[in-house]
Amino acid sequence: VKGEFRRLKLHMSILGLAGLQGGNRHVVEVVQQLVGQLRLPSFELLFDRFATFGHGPDPRPLVFASSKPAHEPDMLAAQLHRALASRWHGPVRRKRVNPHVTASYGSAFPGMLVLPEPIRWAVSELVLIDNWVGFPRYDHLARWPLTDTGAEATRRSSRQLVLPGLFDD
Repeated sequence: VKGEFRRLKLHMSILGLAGLQGGNRHVVEVVQQLVGQLRLPSFELLFDRFATFGHGPDPRPLVFASSKPAHEPDMLAAQLHRALASRWHGPVRRKRVNPHVTASYGSAFPGMLVLPEPIRWAVSELVLIDNWVGFPRYDHLARWPLTDTGAEATRRSSRQLVLPGLFDD
């Protein structure tokens, strides 16, 4: 498997917000208000496979994936979508979350590779980012800790809700 490891950009996208109307400041304010009212529990994910993701020409995403279903990311995305849809009518798209983390981009390969040891990820934070498509850049607009007591904004971020930090130092 060839490709450059994206250690500093590892995250899992759970809900795209690119279609929301308004500038970043307005979107951040509304998302902070809505997310701050939700109960967002932390959870753990286990990745035990490495696979090619999606269809189309190379380079393709090479991702960490799981052989077992993980429902928590999708339940979190559904809760966020319901809250956002109550405020914005229209372009907030909702599709099921297929838990994976893009490690690199490279040549497709058949099947899935079993990792020698599974990767465990304690997911404890939700981040709103501005993803610069085509550039190696994410601007963080806001952050919320995932706990059993709710979410509280701690920092400004952008326009895609992601779960960061698989390999944070």
